[in-house]
Amino acid sequence: MEETDCGKAIRLQNIHYNLDIYFIRDDAKPELNRLVQFLKDNPGVSVELSSHTDSRASDSYNMTLSQNRAMQR
Repeated sequence: MEETDCGKAIRLQNIHYNLDIYFIRDDAKPELNRLVQFLKDNPGVSVELSSHTDSRASDSYNMTLSQNRAMQR
């Protein structure tokens, strides 16, 4: 992971989902594994993750999809 200051955002690259799917694609796993290693190396760090959906569906559909993505483990 790149070095960062407290409060400064680190952008994760290539965390994509397929249309209408809330499971993370396999090609996102290397980038997420970098974040996991960073957290293991820095156990006192807290992170906030954010994401978004596109605008191809209704607001209510996208809200449900976002919530499912946030809860996916």
